[in-house]
Amino acid sequence: MEGPMLECVVSFLASLQLGVQHKLRRLYADSSPQVAHVVKLSSSDTALFTGPRLVAVAHLLALIVMPFAVVQAAPESKLSECESPVAVLDSVDGQVRVQLSDSPFPKVPTHLPRNLCAGDQVHVSDNSRARIHHQDQRAIVAAGSVVVLRSAQAMEVQKGAVLLDAPTPHQTYQMMTPRVIVSIDRAHLLVRAENDREDVTVLQGQAAVQPREGLLAYYLWSPRAGDGMTPPEGAQVIHPQPQPKVVAQATVVAQATVGAPPESNDSQTDLQDDQSVEGSAEKDNASPLSGQEKPPKSINMFRSRMMQSFADFKAQIQTQYIDDRRQVQVSAGHQLVLGGDLPQLEGVESVLDPGLKRLADSLSQWLTSQAQS
Repeated sequence: MEGPMLECVVSFLASLQLGVQHKLRRLYADSSPQVAHVVKLSSSDTALFTGPRLVAVAHLLALIVMPFAVVQAAPESKLSECESPVAVLDSVDGQVRVQLSDSPFPKVPTHLPRNLCAGDQVHVSDNSRARIHHQDQRAIVAAGSVVVLRSAQAMEVQKGAVLLDAPTPHQTYQMMTPRVIVSIDRAHLLVRAENDREDVTVLQGQAAVQPREGLLAYYLWSPRAGDGMTPPEGAQVIHPQPQPKVVAQATVVAQATVGAPPESNDSQTDLQDDQSVEGSAEKDNASPLSGQEKPPKSINMFRSRMMQSFADFKAQIQTQYIDDRRQVQVSAGHQLVLGGDLPQLEGVESVLDPGLKRLADSLSQWLTSQAQS
């Protein structure tokens, strides 16, 4: 066996020989006469690997090491030789790894662009991003996400968030999550999946959302004054009929106000103060933010709401049950928040969450910068 590997092994053995000779000589020099009588060295004793013996040992070690080297190099070679790619990983920011469909471990790609076959996974670490060209679509995978390429027209978001930009008409494209299948045609949207909550946020165009099994209990969000969720420009606001319990609450408040004793002026003043604070929060939310400006409280509130579970989200907003549906059409400027276990799945349609909108804007800006570079 000749070549670079044999030369490397020979060099290693030569260094090992020099080290052993040095140690034994020091031991012999520092030993007592009794030890020196036992440990007597000669040039033939310290010449562990010389001549033909060195080459023979090098051949043996090379035969042992080579299979492990081949195993380590095989996944990268196979990734480069993807015969039927369905997508291309062409740009990354931070640490991004690719796991082949038949490999147990994800690996960092050695070069870009990288062809991706059906079944391959893309793992994006924290504070990282990745861009995938999937047929006519461009997908930006956010930090902390795991996506699987299912086919030339389908991608599954197992965890995290993906911004999809499908600028031209084409056959229906699908984004899948553990709970639903999102059918898209010429749309710009953000799909997010966590343990017990999923979000389908449509920025442009429209998307059809259907559960993987069973029916979807469909709810509408009813806007309330002072909750900070102001619709974006051009978006249609949902105005379902008020629920009976809301009317009852309003009646109780009115009765309490009419029959209140003079001592209740303090509570009325507090209510006016709360309304003024909520009004200022709405005003801050509607105005554009400068680079160094502190985000308004309403933005922070909905950013934390974005990380909440579906049960907490539903408990904190006013919703109205509509019906059970096999499919829900989500238009631009709206989002569908999903939760529950299949087949008892629930979905609440509302206007855009400011936190998700900011995430989508950040990914869109990176997409634009990568396209210009």
